Amino acid sequence: MLPGRNLKIKCPACRKVHLQRSIASGNTIGTFYFSDGKRLAPMLPEFPHFVKCQYDKCGVFFTADNTALWAFTSGPFVRFLTIDEYVQAINIGLFNSGKKGGEKWNKDILSLRIELWRAFNHRVKKKDFDEMIEQMKNDGADEVKIMLKTFEFNDYRKVGQYYGLNLRVSKITQDNMVVSVIEGMKDTDSDEKAVYDDNCREIISLMEKKSDAVSCLINAELHRNIGEYDMCKSLLKKIEQPEKYQRAISTINTACDVKTTLTVLLQNFA
Repeated sequence: MLPGRNLKIKCPACRKVHLQRSIASGNTIGTFYFSDGKRLAPMLPEFPHFVKCQYDKCGVFFTADNTALWAFTSGPFVRFLTIDEYVQAINIGLFNSGKKGGEKWNKDILSLRIELWRAFNHRVKKKDFDEMIEQMKNDGADEVKIMLKTFEFNDYRKVGQYYGLNLRVSKITQDNMVVSVIEGMKDTDSDEKAVYDDNCREIISLMEKKSDAVSCLINAELHRNIGEYDMCKSLLKKIEQPEKYQRAISTINTACDVKTTLTVLLQNFA
């Protein structure tokens, strides 16, 4: 991966400048794929799309401009939203999403809800984050500086995804069936679980008219995440050209069989 120039993004409300990091080149070597559609590519990282203005007197949520120009000025970097901020953005709406209930508004809300879903699935606790950074320092890894310089890891889960995945992955075995799960939701309290389940049901409702294979996979996974295993299996059977998605279908089916609601890896990364 080769880092690119910083990009200039203006808050649509206060018009103040923010910076967005970029890459000049990347690749998919070492990429992880998950049952919720999340892709983790250390050499082709994601950058924030839904962001919050970093100036205290503003603080609106907005979508980062994909046509941003190179920055020749200073300013705060945009960052990924936290779980609480995703919830706030869904409730308040985005400043540049247009009229509430309009096509762009609805599209952005669906995307926000999917990002909230994945944020829950892949989060890493602060204790795990601290242990990861300490271990990296003990190893003398120069990538600590590179990683924290290249990305704005204000959300602990992003560091965990990038480097410490093994800290939160375990295997579930039952009747000779094995799945590797990422434990983002394992220690969730009841209030958070209610938010998670409600969000899953909202996504299912928003996607009910979509019939393409990827949407069917997402719908099936959402039902599994809230413990509706039979519905998940039923939806998987409706996917057209299943041979193209055989790995995902097989792994999610197995996750249903072992009765786990946790997000699973679609490959064996041992």
